Amino acid sequence: MRGDRDGRNGHRWVQTVKTVSTFPPPGTFTRPGEEIARVMADPAVSPRGLGSAVAMVQYFINRAGRRLAPERRQELERAKELLQEMKCQQASAGTTEARPDPAQDLPESQVRTSRCGERP
Repeated sequence: MRGDRDGRNGHRWVQTVKTVSTFPPPGTFTRPGEEIARVMADPAVSPRGLGSAVAMVQYFINRAGRRLAPERRQELERAKELLQEMKCQQASAGTTEARPDPAQDLPESQVRTSRCGERP
C-alpha cells in the first residue's frame, strides 16, 4: 500500500499527526450518524465550515483503522454523507445570481460533475 506508512520508522502517517485545533465534545463519534453530523456542523466545532467537519470525521475513521467496528464505520460514513449533503445545500442556496457555466462549450464526455450531482 503506497503512502500509508512512513518509510523511516514504519509508523502510519495518521499516528504522527498532532494538531491543536477545535475538538468535538467527548463521545461525539459514538452517537448515531445524524447526531454526529449535527454536532460536527456546529460552527463552534468546525469554524472553517462543513468541509472541515467532513475532514474531521474522515480523520477519525483513518485514525481508528482496522479497529473500527463495521457498524461504527457505517454510522461515521452516514455522518459524512449528511455533512456533504448539507454542504451542497449550503452551496446551492448561497448564490442566486447567474454565473456563466465554464463547461458549456465542452463535449459532455469531458464535463465533470461535482459531489452535489451538478456541474461544478
